[in-house]
Amino acid sequence: MILSTIDVMGYNQKPKNSEIGKISNRITAQIHQINNLKEFAERISNEGYTWCPAVFNGSRQIRNFVSTQFIALDFDGGVSFSSISERAKEYMLPILFAYETFSGVDMDKFRIVFVLDEIITDIDTFEAVIGMFMMIFHECDKSCKDASRMFFGGKRLIYYNQNEDFVDSQNLVMNFSLYCNDKYKNHYKERIEKFQNDHKGISKNSPFSFNNKTTNGENLPKNHKPYRRDTIDELYKNCRLYKEFADDTEWLYYNQLYGIATNLIHVETGAKMFLKHIDESVYDTYKRNWRFYTKYFKDRNYMPMRCEKFCPYCKCCHHGNNMLDTAKIKRKEIICLKEPEYCDIADVQAELKYYFYKAVNSDDNKIHIIKAQTAIGKTHLYLNYLKTADKPCIIAVPTNKLKNEVYEECVKSGINAMETPSIYEIKDSIPQEIYTHIDYLYNTGNHRKVMEYIKSKSDTVSALADFVKTTENVKQFKGHIITTHHKVLYASYEWLKNYNIIIDEDILKTIIKNQISVDISDIEELLENRISKRVREQLLKIIELAGDNTLFSLEPTGKCNTDAKFNLNALLNAEKFYSDGKRVVFYKTPTLKNLRYTILSATADEYIYTKYFGCDRVEFHSCKTAKYKGKLVQYFDHSYSRRYMENNENEYANIKELIGDIQKITFKKYSDDEYGIHFGNSEGCNCMKGQDIAVIGTPHMADFLYILLGYYMGYSGNTDKLRYRETEHNGYKFWFYTYGNELLRRIQLWMIESELEQSVGRARLLREECTVHLFSDFPLRQAELVRM
Repeated sequence: MILSTIDVMGYNQKPKNSEIGKISNRITAQIHQINNLKEFAERISNEGYTWCPAVFNGSRQIRNFVSTQFIALDFDGGVSFSSISERAKEYMLPILFAYETFSGVDMDKFRIVFVLDEIITDIDTFEAVIGMFMMIFHECDKSCKDASRMFFGGKRLIYYNQNEDFVDSQNLVMNFSLYCNDKYKNHYKERIEKFQNDHKGISKNSPFSFNNKTTNGENLPKNHKPYRRDTIDELYKNCRLYKEFADDTEWLYYNQLYGIATNLIHVETGAKMFLKHIDESVYDTYKRNWRFYTKYFKDRNYMPMRCEKFCPYCKCCHHGNNMLDTAKIKRKEIICLKEPEYCDIADVQAELKYYFYKAVNSDDNKIHIIKAQTAIGKTHLYLNYLKTADKPCIIAVPTNKLKNEVYEECVKSGINAMETPSIYEIKDSIPQEIYTHIDYLYNTGNHRKVMEYIKSKSDTVSALADFVKTTENVKQFKGHIITTHHKVLYASYEWLKNYNIIIDEDILKTIIKNQISVDISDIEELLENRISKRVREQLLKIIELAGDNTLFSLEPTGKCNTDAKFNLNALLNAEKFYSDGKRVVFYKTPTLKNLRYTILSATADEYIYTKYFGCDRVEFHSCKTAKYKGKLVQYFDHSYSRRYMENNENEYANIKELIGDIQKITFKKYSDDEYGIHFGNSEGCNCMKGQDIAVIGTPHMADFLYILLGYYMGYSGNTDKLRYRETEHNGYKFWFYTYGNELLRRIQLWMIESELEQSVGRARLLREECTVHLFSDFPLRQAELVRM
C-alpha cells in the first residue's frame, strides 16, 4: 500500500502566494492510497495537482513526519532530462515518472520521481536516502532534502516507466558506492565513511544501511564452503536462465544479471566466469562496472539471491531456494523448493464436506478419492452422514481394531449399524487345530470351504456358533455395515450393490499387500503328483520362465480342484510374476467391483490410483492443507532404514537420550509399543492422540515389491536399480535411495510416505499441541528439519 499527500485541486499554471497558503493548509488532510501509479503520475504532471511525497500526522512539519515511499528531485536548468535519465540507468535507479514544471521552457526545468521498494518511517533514514540521491544527481535543487516540502504539479508528463520499477534499497546503497568510486577514485571509501558518519541515525537493521550484508538473498548453512567448479556445469544443464546467459541467446534485465552474480560469487571461479560472459556478450547494455559489483558482493558477503526474486522461469521450473540449490544439492541435505500454503482448518473441512457429499450423491460407478489430512474430521463427517443417509452404507476401514472403534462411535451416536465378525478376533476362543485348518484353507485359496468347515464345528465350539449366527445376521441386516477393506474386496457384487460404499483410508495399500510367494521347489513337488494337463503345462511354463530377478507374464488358466500346500488357484490365475530364481511372487489381486466407491484418505496418490485403475475410473480430489497445531521435528542425519538400524543398534539409545522415554513407532522387530503399533500396522488408531511420540525409521519395502507393482501397472523393464539419487518430491529436493524410472520411484515414495504420514498422524498434530520426533531421511510436509 503506497500512500502520498495530494491536493484536491489542479492548476494550469504555478499557484500564486495566496493560493499556496490555501494549498498548504488543506493538503496534509489529503492522504491518498495510490492504487494506480499511472493515474497518480498523470494527475500531477498533466492536471497540475500539488503533492507532497510524505505523509504527516498533523501539520506538514518535520516533527510530524510519518512515512514516505517517494523521492522527488527538482532540476531548474543546466542539465538535460536525457542526461539525468542516462545517469539513472547507469546506476540502476529506475525513474518512475518525470514532468516539466510550470516554469520550464522546452524542458529546461523538470522534476523526476522515484518510488522505493521499502517504506521509510523515520526522518533519519529519509535524510540518508535523499542524501544519496542528491549526491548522485548533484545538479538537483538542494531544497529537495526537506521531507516536508510540497511539489507543484506540472505542464505535462515527459516520461513514465511502463514497467513501474521500484528502486531496490540495496541497489541504491550499492550504486551510491559505485558513484563514489567513479567520482572519488582511490578516496571513495573515505567519502562513504564520511557519509555514514554524517548519517549515524540510520538503523543498522534498515534496508538502506551500509551494514546490511545479506541483502535480499538467502542465508547459507553455517558450514557453507564455496561450491566447486563443476557446479557451473550443473547450472548450465539445470537452470534455463543461466544457460541463456552463458549462451548469450537472450537479453537479460539488470536484476537477472544481479541475481546470477550473487549466486556465482559462491562458486570457485564463478565470478570470473560471470565477468567473462559479460565481456563477451553482444549486448552493449551489459557493459557496466560488474567488476565493482562482484567485488562489492564478495566484500559484504552477499548471499545467493532467491530464484523467485529475479528469475522469470521460477513458476515453471523445479528450482531450489537459489540457483546453487537448483544446480547441486549435497548429500544429507534437504532443500525446500516451495513453501507450502496453508488454509484455515474450517475452510479445509468445508472443502472436504463438499467433495464428500458430491461423491456419495454422484450417479456413476467411479472410484471417488478425497485426499485430506489426518485428523481433519473424516470419521466425524461420514458418521454424521450415516445419521441421515437414505440408503444403507458400508464403512470399510483397514483393520479390525479400527472397525471396532468406528462401530463403538456408531453405538454412542445412536446410528443403526452392525459390524462384521472376524475369525482372527476370536482365534483365542477356538481350539488351535481348528484355527490352524481355517488358516490353511484361507492361505490355499479355499475360501468357499471355510464357512462349510466352520459350520461343521459350530456345534462343539460356541465362538464359531456365534460367528456363524453374526455372519447370517449381517446378510439380513438393513442398516449400515462397519467392516474392513478385505471384506469389501472379497464380498460379492450382489451384496455390495445394495450399499453406498465408503472407504476409510487408502484401500490400494490393502490391495497391494495381497502378494503371494510360492517356492519353486513346492511347484516342482506338485508336478510329481497326478494333475491335469492344463495345470501341468502352466506350472512348467512358470518354472521355465522363472529366473534370477526376472519379470514375466502368462495368460491365466482358470481354477482347478487340485489340493496343494500353497494357493494354487491364485498362482494359476495370476498374470504377472516376479522371480528371484528360488520363488515366484505374484498378486492375489482382488478387484473393486463395478460400483461407486468413496475413499477418504490422507495418503492416496492421484498418479498411482490413475495408473492402477485407469483415468476413466478415478475421480480424484485433493483438499487444501491446514497448518499443524502441534510440531513435527524431523532428524534427517542418517537414512534410518532397517539396515541402518540393524547395523547401528545403539542408535535407539542415542535417540532415547535425545527425546526421553516416550512412545515410539518403528520397525516391528524393534517395537515395544504397548498398543501394538509399528510400521505396517499404524493406520487409524487414536490411542496416541495428543501424546509426544517418536517415529523412528524409513520403512523401505523389499525391492521386488516395488518392481512387481510397477510391472503390474505398466513397467516393462527390469534393469533399473536402487541407488542414491538426487530426488524431488512434494516440494523438496534431497538425496534418496530410489529408482531412476518414474513409475517405480513414485510407487516407492508413495509407499514410504504413506507409512510415515500414518505413523506421524497417530499423535493428531493437526489438532493437538504435542510434538512428533521423526527420524528419517525422507522429508515430510510441515516438518521442522533439524540435525541431531
